[in-house]
Amino acid sequence: MILDASAWSRHVFSNCSFPDFRLVSRLISIGAMLVRHPFHSIPGSSAGSHAMQEGAYRFIENDRVDPEAIAAGGFSSTVSSAADYSTLLLVQDTTSFSFTHSVRKELGDFGGSHDYLGGWLVHNSLLLEGDRGHVIGLLDQAWWTRERGAPSKRKQRYSRAYQEKESYKWEAASRRSAERLGPSLMGRTVMVGDREADGYDFLSYNLNAQQRFVIRVQADRKLADEQGRLWAYLGAQPSLGTTTVKVQQRGGRTARVATVHLRSAEVTLSSSWRRNGHKRDPITLWAVYVNEDDAPANVTPLSWMLFTTEPASDLDSALRVQRFYQYRWKVEEFHKSWKSGCGGEALRMPFADNLRRMLQILAFVAVFLVQLRDLANDTPDISCEVQLTKEEWKLLWLSTSKRKRLPQKAPSMHWAYEALGKLGGWMDSKRTGRVGWAALWKGYFLLYQRWIGWKIANEADL
Repeated sequence: MILDASAWSRHVFSNCSFPDFRLVSRLISIGAMLVRHPFHSIPGSSAGSHAMQEGAYRFIENDRVDPEAIAAGGFSSTVSSAADYSTLLLVQDTTSFSFTHSVRKELGDFGGSHDYLGGWLVHNSLLLEGDRGHVIGLLDQAWWTRERGAPSKRKQRYSRAYQEKESYKWEAASRRSAERLGPSLMGRTVMVGDREADGYDFLSYNLNAQQRFVIRVQADRKLADEQGRLWAYLGAQPSLGTTTVKVQQRGGRTARVATVHLRSAEVTLSSSWRRNGHKRDPITLWAVYVNEDDAPANVTPLSWMLFTTEPASDLDSALRVQRFYQYRWKVEEFHKSWKSGCGGEALRMPFADNLRRMLQILAFVAVFLVQLRDLANDTPDISCEVQLTKEEWKLLWLSTSKRKRLPQKAPSMHWAYEALGKLGGWMDSKRTGRVGWAALWKGYFLLYQRWIGWKIANEADL
C-alpha cells in the first residue's frame, strides 16, 4: 500500500486521459489533498489554501473532465497493482446515492411516486487479494439512473431480453473486468457475489467463459438425476467438519460466534424451459453448504448455500470457498467508506455533472480509507503519522487520553482510529471493536476545528 498522499495520487490518477495534460496534474493535486484530509469537503481539505480550493472547484466544474476518464485511469492503476498476487477476488455489489436537494431533479427516480429523492445506482467491482482479503483497488463501475415516472418492469421480467435487464450488470461487469485484467490475471481471479448474482444466465456465462466464481444461492433449485432439491440434497451429505464464523451485530441481531458445519457436493441443476420455448442447458458445479446445525434457541441459524467453480471435496477446500465468500463484506465496507467516511451523500453540489465528478474521485479515496483501516488493524505498530501530522495526533492525544503527558513516540494508527472515533462519540456499544465511518468523520471534523483554533492562537501569540 502506498501511504504517501502525493505518491498514492500519482499512482491512481496519472494514467487518466483528458484533453489537456494540465488537468491530470490538477487531479493528482486534488486526490492528494483529499487523501490527506479524507473526512472533509473541498474547503476543509484545502487547509486554508485559496488557490487549492479554487483549482479544485474549477476542475469539478470543467465540462472537459469526463468522470469515465477519471474512473478508467483509476482502474488501470488497480490492474498494475494486481500482478504480485497468486489469487485475486473480484467482489461485486450495487449501492445507491440518493439526494434530497435541488440536484435530485436531474437524477433518477428513487422515491416512487414521491419527488423528494433522486440519485444514481452504482455497481462496483472491487479487487482483493485472496489470502487475507485486503483491498487492492477498484476495477470496474457502472452508473445508471431509473427513469422518473416510468412504470415498473417487474411484470416484463420473463419477456424482456436478458441484456436489457438490470441483472445483466453482473455479466457486463465481469466482461469488462476480464478485458482489463487479461487472460493471465483473470485466470487467478474468483468472482464473489451475493444472492442477487444467483441467476441462471450469469452462472452459465461464467462456466462457458471458464471464469471462476463463488456465489451465494438464492433459489432452492431442482437437481438432475432424481436428486431432489438443492437444500435437501446438500443437507443429507455428511459433514466435512466444523468451523466458527463471527456473526456481526445488525439491526436487532446481537454479535456472536456461530459454529457451522460444512457439506459439499458436485451437483447438476435440472434444465428448465425458457419463455421462448427453448430448453436451457444443464449446469454442473460445486455446492458448499455452510450451516449452523445447533443454533441457540431464539436465534436465526447462520446458513449459506454457495455455488462455485472451485473443487470442494474436502474440508480444506470447502473452508477456502467459505473464506472467499466471507471477504464479500469488504465491498460493503467500501460503500460505507464512500458514502459516510468520505461524505459522498452529504455533498450539496447543485449540478449533477459536478456531483458525479466529485463522487468519482471520492470513490478512489474511499478505497484508500478501507486499505488504511485494514493496515491499522492488521499492523498494530504502524505509526499514526502516516495519516495525521505531528500537531494533529498530539491534539488528538490531549483531547481523548486521560494521561495528558504526551508520548515521545507517535502512537499507532490503530490508536488514532479509536481515538478519532471516541472524539466523534463512538463507545463500542456493539462490542465489535470497529469504529464506524460516521464517528470517524465527526471525530476528524472536531479535531480539525481544534487544530484551526490552536493554529490561530499560536499565530496570534495569545
